[in-house]
Amino acid sequence: MILERNDLRSLLEGPPTSALDPTAAAMVQRYDENRIAYRNSPTTRDGFGPLLPETARVVRQLASGQRVYAIKTSASGLCVLVSGAAIACGLPASQSDPTTAKEMNETSSSGALSPIAVGITRGGIRAVSFAADGQDTTVAVVGNIWIYEGRSNASRRVTAYYADGSVRVVEPSSISHGRSSGGPQTPAEGSAAE
Repeated sequence: MILERNDLRSLLEGPPTSALDPTAAAMVQRYDENRIAYRNSPTTRDGFGPLLPETARVVRQLASGQRVYAIKTSASGLCVLVSGAAIACGLPASQSDPTTAKEMNETSSSGALSPIAVGITRGGIRAVSFAADGQDTTVAVVGNIWIYEGRSNASRRVTAYYADGSVRVVEPSSISHGRSSGGPQTPAEGSAAE
């Protein structure tokens, strides 16, 4: 079952929609093992704590069939996991930071890497826009998650469109960037994920 609610709180506090698929479960384990190995490193400053796999909820599914999960962390962080691609974590969106944004790669069934941008928004946001392939691109927010399959500049500047008609531009200094387990970005044609 894929959730499409616009209330992130009920999304993450409701009953689990399904267990993590084996690929996603392995990603969570690797992520947490890496956190333990590097927790005293000056380069590890996220402060989100380990992922809590029991809180995972399927929030979307990409055209490739890959599931997209929202997962809480032990230190009040929130992560988006694209099974087989990457994990992006940040603090839950707030009034001052209405969306997170992370660019990463997904792996297709043929093994090819395709760029993808994901974000988690606060309640009341119906869409976000950003530059992609030299044009402004608007992506719908479904269940407080937005996904764009293709090369973009979403981690540099995002415009959030609220249901009440207000608009907010988030500059790079206030976008929460996640950690990716994917490789470097490669150019690709883009499309908003369904």
